[in-house]
Amino acid sequence: MQHFTTKFLNPFSEQEVTNTNLSPKEVLLKFRETEWYEYIKKSFKAATDSSSKPVLNDFWYFTINYVSNKQNFNLLIVPTFASSNNFTERDITFSVEYTRPKQIMTSKFNQFFGGAKQKWVDHNTHIKNLKIPETQNLIEAFVNDNHSLLAHNSKKEKQILY
Repeated sequence: MQHFTTKFLNPFSEQEVTNTNLSPKEVLLKFRETEWYEYIKKSFKAATDSSSKPVLNDFWYFTINYVSNKQNFNLLIVPTFASSNNFTERDITFSVEYTRPKQIMTSKFNQFFGGAKQKWVDHNTHIKNLKIPETQNLIEAFVNDNHSLLAHNSKKEKQILY
């Protein structure tokens, strides 16, 4: 059974909250317990009203990570900010970025000059405008090791070499 690590940084905190050795059910529970609507509403108010508590973090997130066979798998979840005072809980959307390693062959030219035959590449996929139930479904797929659902529902953004 995989053990997961979650990290959460809210807009009004200086440090992220890290939870380790979580089960899949505990990961989903951590996401559901997060008061997304309250954070989004308060951060919108802080941006429009100078008398309210200031936002410390413009980029705040919920991330899930686990290691399998020395490979790192990450799911980064970022809420979309409110655009007006009429913002409701149904208007909450998320941007989800899924990062997974993949081994690819290097070019023959590179190999000829002594380069490695293979290298690791982090493939990033990105999904925008997901509602809470859709985001929870992707989290459930991720923690249950169903990465094909994530790859299928997203479009390729870029590749990061390491």
